[in-house]
Amino acid sequence: MPSKKLHDSVHHKLSPRAFALSIGIVFAICIFILAIMASFDWGNTMLLEIQSVYIGYKPGIIGGIIGAVWAFIDGLITGYLIAIIYNKFS
Repeated sequence: MPSKKLHDSVHHKLSPRAFALSIGIVFAICIFILAIMASFDWGNTMLLEIQSVYIGYKPGIIGGIIGAVWAFIDGLITGYLIAIIYNKFS
């Protein structure tokens, strides 16, 4: 069994690529679901706010796909930066 001191000195790093893909996929799924919900008049206010940033995003399947692509790209960039910053400080 390793000593407590050895365990405390282990640094855990995030894989920027894996973290970026994970965040991108989660963002894309959430944005797509919101577009589908908004086509049934649920979450319209939130959709309008996001629509001001994601060009082509609107209620429905096609708008949801467009928004999901934007969200995936946004999540890739955001996730990569978070992992890089986390690894610098850990």
